[in-house]
Amino acid sequence: MFITNTNHFPIVNISYQAEDKQSLEDLFEKFNTLLEYKRKFVFISEGPMNKAESENDHESRKKVSLWVKNNRHILSEFVLALIHIEPDADQRAKLEQFSTVYAQFSGYPLYVVSSQEQADKLIHQLLNK
Repeated sequence: MFITNTNHFPIVNISYQAEDKQSLEDLFEKFNTLLEYKRKFVFISEGPMNKAESENDHESRKKVSLWVKNNRHILSEFVLALIHIEPDADQRAKLEQFSTVYAQFSGYPLYVVSSQEQADKLIHQLLNK
């Protein structure tokens, strides 16, 4: 996961694409900055989710897991969701199956929608609870 745009906070764009890859230090710094706002927000993404993630080495995955574990409480408090846009029904089904594991790991839910329009509706619902 790479944080690519925070200009529309509380909507934060993320990417899983190799061309958006950033160092773990940069990622953690961006995450910490978002959490320091102490305001609820949502992540939004689209495109294949596992491309760049699968390229991470074991040590990087360990660092990410430890950071998430140490920050899960604050993540669950301020991150309302990750909304992922996936037009392909088969890929959407796979990601929906993965969503329970994702929520247990991250502390916030993963919603998979088929279009930007559905994402916009869900973002509005979540931010206006």
